[in-house]
Amino acid sequence: MQKRLMISFIIIMCLTLTLSYMLFLNIYSSHIVKIIKNELYKDADNLFLFLSEHDDVEGYLNSYVNETGNNISVVYDGKQINSSQGVSKEIINNLTNRLKESDKSDLIRISGNERIIAVGESSPDRAISVFISASYDKYAGFGVDEWTYLIVIFTLCLAVSILLWYRFIFHITRSIKNITRVVSDITDGNYEELIHYEYDDEMGELVKAFNLMANKLKSIMEEMHDRNSKLEAVLKGIVNGVIAIDDHGKIILINEAAKKILNLSNTDVIDKYLLEVIRNYRLSQELDSYIHKKTKNNVDFEINLPQNKTLKVYINPIVNSELANKTIGTVIVFNDITELKRLERIRSDFVANVSHELRTPLTSIMGFVETLKEGNIKDEATTERFLDIISLETERLTRLINDILTLSEIENVREDVKKDVIGIKDLIEDITYILDSKAKEKNVNILIKIDPEDLKIIANRDRIHQLFINLIDNGIKYNKENGTVIINVWKEKCNINISVKDTGIGIPREHIPRIFERFYRVDKGRSRKLGGTGLGLAIVKHIIESMNGDIVINSEPGVGTEFLITLNGVCDNLT
Repeated sequence: MQKRLMISFIIIMCLTLTLSYMLFLNIYSSHIVKIIKNELYKDADNLFLFLSEHDDVEGYLNSYVNETGNNISVVYDGKQINSSQGVSKEIINNLTNRLKESDKSDLIRISGNERIIAVGESSPDRAISVFISASYDKYAGFGVDEWTYLIVIFTLCLAVSILLWYRFIFHITRSIKNITRVVSDITDGNYEELIHYEYDDEMGELVKAFNLMANKLKSIMEEMHDRNSKLEAVLKGIVNGVIAIDDHGKIILINEAAKKILNLSNTDVIDKYLLEVIRNYRLSQELDSYIHKKTKNNVDFEINLPQNKTLKVYINPIVNSELANKTIGTVIVFNDITELKRLERIRSDFVANVSHELRTPLTSIMGFVETLKEGNIKDEATTERFLDIISLETERLTRLINDILTLSEIENVREDVKKDVIGIKDLIEDITYILDSKAKEKNVNILIKIDPEDLKIIANRDRIHQLFINLIDNGIKYNKENGTVIINVWKEKCNINISVKDTGIGIPREHIPRIFERFYRVDKGRSRKLGGTGLGLAIVKHIIESMNGDIVINSEPGVGTEFLITLNGVCDNLT
């Protein structure tokens, strides 16, 4: 801009100097003409004075011509007396007509490059008329001094103009540079900088308007940052995934929950098409239909992702109230219902399994009871066997109900559980005594190792008893004839580590992930035959979780199974 202003200044200065020079020459030329006219009128007056005192008019005229080079003619009583260079007849006639109205008259005649000044003067009685003409140059007398004077004036004018113009340009460009600098700062997010301007002119009005705009922009940006912070906090606090897209289907916003649900943590998805990020046919169809129909109704449906996730999808419009409620985008909310679906499936399976497990012994009991009631059995031994079966099924039903109640109690009561200081050695010896007859039936040897021997644990007595009895009972139940169950308990800092290892049939690797599910059995027929309810390991898992512990299974089919348990922070500080 400064370059353009300088070019404009040079052009304006050239035009100004040219016009000034032409004006100066015209003024100077008019001044020269005025001087010549005065000289000619003075000569005419001298001639009238001469005529009043002498008679040699023609001699005087020729002498005048020789001295001045001017042309002169005299009309005396109607008779024209000319010098050797007389005034042209045309000029005399023109001036004579003018002298009818005045005693003096003059004219300027320009013919080609020749310029002539002529004056005419009459005596008061109009008896004598004198006409004098002279050629002149409008630059006559314009010598070195005049040129020096003109150059000095032009130089001073140019210097003053340059000074004033430079001050003006500096003043303008400095203000513009300040505005540019502040605009750059505002672009970088610095809204504190304002422009300082001391003059109350148009630029001052512009600066005031700019500062006002900057303050308003600062307020607007602060309000937007505040809203964005609140929105960001809300989006971070929402467990559901939220994605906003524009009218073209490009992502303009996504929260961390959505990235986590869709496995997009390390992917930059802003300004990408949603269907590039989530390749799902159902979502594509629903979203395409929603966008093209421009509907403002909410839409919800379920989709399945390759990562074995089930999502509930809600689609809502983004409406701009300032644009006549025009839809300018779409908000998509993803609710990960994978766990909910899993829990529903577990609940459904649990109800089905409980119904089946209850129905089986009840059906057996009802069948034998009806047979006995009909009195068809006369043999006492058969009756006794029927009653034994009814007793076994009743015990099985009781165990099942007790296990269900135990599992429910563990799941629902996690806090405020009564805790005691329990000696591990005494606890395990009591349990092995209870299971001794079952171990002897299969000739299973139980080995116990506790380090230190007086190790104690702070826990709920019933739950820790249930934990050990379920694991040891399983070790006996699924062991081989003449097998071994090794129980190893040791202290590590304030944690208790428990290992229950058997030499039994083992668990195939593919069944291990589901082994703690309710009613899940690796061999359903074998488990029922051995009196298992399918809830023992589920109870163990929930007890360990209620105590903030961990459990790991190491198993090899045909070799045996080891359950490794870590119970955190349950040591008696006195031991």
